[in-house]
Amino acid sequence: MDVTAEARRWLERRTGVLSPYARRLEPLDGGPRRFLQYAAERLGSPHRAFPVVHVAGSSGKGTTAWLCARILEESGLRTGLSWSPHLTDERERALVSFRKPPRESLARAVLEIAAVSEDAPGRPTWAGVMALAALLVFREAGADVAVMECGLGGGRDATGFMEAPVCVLTSVEAEHTERLGRDTALIAAEKADIVSKGALLVCGPLSEAELAAARAVAEGRGAAFEAAGSPSDPPRAVSEALARRAAERAAALAGKRAVIPPGFSSLVVPGRNHLVRKDGLTVLLDGAHTPASLAAFARAVRGRFRRPPRLLFGCTPPRRPEELLPLVAPACSEAVTVVPMPGGGWRSPGSDDPDPVGSFLARGGEAVATGSFHLVGEVMKRLGEEPFGDFGQNPL
Repeated sequence: MDVTAEARRWLERRTGVLSPYARRLEPLDGGPRRFLQYAAERLGSPHRAFPVVHVAGSSGKGTTAWLCARILEESGLRTGLSWSPHLTDERERALVSFRKPPRESLARAVLEIAAVSEDAPGRPTWAGVMALAALLVFREAGADVAVMECGLGGGRDATGFMEAPVCVLTSVEAEHTERLGRDTALIAAEKADIVSKGALLVCGPLSEAELAAARAVAEGRGAAFEAAGSPSDPPRAVSEALARRAAERAAALAGKRAVIPPGFSSLVVPGRNHLVRKDGLTVLLDGAHTPASLAAFARAVRGRFRRPPRLLFGCTPPRRPEELLPLVAPACSEAVTVVPMPGGGWRSPGSDDPDPVGSFLARGGEAVATGSFHLVGEVMKRLGEEPFGDFGQNPL
């Protein structure tokens, strides 16, 4: 039996989704969370097998989660890391010690969920099933601790079922406004809603109203509340501060003392300010996709290159390239905009080029690619840039 094919068939039947772009439209009606709560309980609550760090926020989630996991791994803890979206391989959503599990292991975890959930309430989402599957993989692999990245929103996100003892809110912006609204204080409360009774919520630099909203959620649940980082800090420094504090608490819960890896501040997080050189091409990759993160990336581009590089800019719905492109285009010499096609691949509006991404990369020279983690992952795959090894290989 091909368990991988069987798992994919079940995912498509139950979630109705296989395209990574359609996943962005998953509902926030509580149905996915109810489904996962039911399935997790039937599977022995894998999220309670080890301390979990749950990371939410408008931007900086992936960097913070990755850095937190690096600290925990350096501290002698076998660490599971699930980040969303993945870059080049869906198995990145179930990393153990920064290695990808066998495809069969992840598929078997999905089928375990399928076996107990035919009568589950609510409708599962692709990302939610993968999050629970990751926890099953971590438990099977003997993980000591796990770091889980939240998807869209917070408490209503499918990952909200976990009741993690350590929660992080990295940042708040008016994004996904058609679903979360434009009031950033309310968005902060929604994202802080991942916190559970007795947990710790660590927040990055927020406005007074946003901090007050997040603090109110934490205090209403008897959770501890801390702030880390300064509004004047660059995004990477904020992520480092949040990762350190979250790792300290998680390591203590696992009976260890947090150890900061050598060269911590210079560690390259895949897909984040990530420089790749190959075959005459030097390209800086970054998944920035919110106004603040794109503005920060534009500053990084100006500081990195002596001459303005070419820009490959991608957006996935519901974001609009005409609104975000002006934030980074002035730092570049020219821009090629691409959008995903429903069946896979990318097209450039107004162009008949069947492969605009390939054409852009083939020109070589200095370039940047940003606007979408899906685009960054596409570029990494085309350049043969694989950030994580398989089980049995040395980690990054």
